[in-house]
Amino acid sequence: MDQVFQKTQELAEALTQSEAYRNMKEAEESFRKSGEVLRLIQVIDEKNAGIRKMMEIPNPDPMALKLLSESLDGAQQALEATKEAAELHAAQAAFRQLLMQVNQVLQFILNGETGETGCSGHCADCAGCH
Repeated sequence: MDQVFQKTQELAEALTQSEAYRNMKEAEESFRKSGEVLRLIQVIDEKNAGIRKMMEIPNPDPMALKLLSESLDGAQQALEATKEAAELHAAQAAFRQLLMQVNQVLQFILNGETGETGCSGHCADCAGCH
């Protein structure tokens, strides 16, 4: 069992040295340090605080609450539309893809299956290609 954990640690170290992991970490850092991202996060925090405060009072003004909620949605969409968010999402997706590939290799080695629902490589199992 010690060998399994040792090899797992080696795999984790290899993953952290991969380009996909490094790109993801760089994108996270860029996202955290972006002035525009920080400004939008502050706006989102303020809108959330405003909504919480309104919900604490009896009979909050529905129109004011709706406007604040729409403003919050706009700030969240603006955050997601930043270059840094797009780069972060792409880098995270690339790293997730690497992890899925590693998992597929492990599944294949352990039981001969990749875990994919696509082509198995055996035409007898197929309902038809292309």
